[in-house]
Amino acid sequence: MKHKILPIFLPFIGCKKICIYCNQNNITGINESNLIKCVEEQLKKHLDLNIRWNEVAFYGGTFTALPLELQVQLLRIINNKLPKLSIRISTKPNCINKIILDTLQSYNVKTIELGIQSLSNDVLKNNNRDYTEYEVIQSINELKRYPFILGAQLMCGLFSEKKEDFIYTVDKLACQPIKYIRIYPLIVLKNTQLEEFYNKRLYKPLEFNDAIAYTAYSFIKFTKNNKIVIRMGLHITDSLKKSVVSGPLSEGFGDIVKIYILFMYLQRGNKISIGDYDKSLIYGYNKFLYNNFKPLIVIDNKKSKINWLTICQVLYHENNEWIFEKQKNNFAEKFLY
Repeated sequence: MKHKILPIFLPFIGCKKICIYCNQNNITGINESNLIKCVEEQLKKHLDLNIRWNEVAFYGGTFTALPLELQVQLLRIINNKLPKLSIRISTKPNCINKIILDTLQSYNVKTIELGIQSLSNDVLKNNNRDYTEYEVIQSINELKRYPFILGAQLMCGLFSEKKEDFIYTVDKLACQPIKYIRIYPLIVLKNTQLEEFYNKRLYKPLEFNDAIAYTAYSFIKFTKNNKIVIRMGLHITDSLKKSVVSGPLSEGFGDIVKIYILFMYLQRGNKISIGDYDKSLIYGYNKFLYNNFKPLIVIDNKKSKINWLTICQVLYHENNEWIFEKQKNNFAEKFLY
């Protein structure tokens, strides 16, 4: 059975600074007016769907930067309506302390997702993220004292970010006790400071094939180190589509990343067995992988899944230039153009 998450969006809530790329109202389609009322209305809407939810997640904003009393109010609303459901919250690395963590634990918060984005202090500063690499590592160390499941959000293509900054971030985070990762290539949205930079030609988003290579690199590194990559690319809504100015946005972004990873694996002459669960990767996109590597693909017609750990262990030992440039260009010529 698919794990069903009941989403509650808190646009900009708790954010002391607005990141240069962020316009949460455009992402969520929700405006902040009365927070408690906003949460209650969202909760009722989802409960009326008669779905058996497995978890409640607060998305957007910085949950633990809210006054502690308000955090408790919001958590109590969930506890009262859904007393048996675990809760997931999102926050920033510099908004965690023992009192907050003790409180979250007492109200059935099971998962904490840190919006890390980068470990380059210059990149963080230039994107208006008000913390440092040191604070990220300190917060992870503090969270290790608790039984929370720790997740992280990471971005590629940030303003002023170099490829070396991204590689450093991925390689260091891959060694941290993080269970799951979301990876988002940066998109330029309307009504953001990043849009001004883009219009003045001070910022250029990643090309689509570069975004694929960056994300594939992180998927390989994290998977090899037993982290679960649960999302690659933004969830696309009508509200988001209307707000996009530029950037590598695609409905099937995560699938294309996986196709690129399989492309690299098969390019080396490795065989792969595909069950029903993953056939769409082989037969999708005009049968790209099937047509190019048919002798290496075994269709077993079972419900088995691709062993991504095995694939990433093989590709883990390839040099960065091979993943970021040589294979990327080869893949782009055959798949994208």
